[in-house]
Amino acid sequence: PRKPLLQPKRERTAAYITVIEIINDLFLGKNDVLDFKWIEVTAAATDNTKWDGAGLTVDDALNTGVVLEFAGGLNTHITRKKNSDTCKLHKCTKGR
Repeated sequence: PRKPLLQPKRERTAAYITVIEIINDLFLGKNDVLDFKWIEVTAAATDNTKWDGAGLTVDDALNTGVVLEFAGGLNTHITRKKNSDTCKLHKCTKGR
């Protein structure tokens, strides 16, 4: 069988088989405090910018504890997308 982590994957496919599973497992014990939403999630704390993932506090959904932006994927060389996502992160976290 082919090894999925060695094959080229765009960012969302790569996130689904790697990061999302790991983050969900890591924060399982804190899911009463932090609730993760995935793929095109808006966060009020960042002016409703769409993110690939957001960890919202359970008691107050307006309070965003974590934002995630997947860039590039696995074994791909999409520099323009990586640069765009990096600028997005810098813009939304500037002055916070």
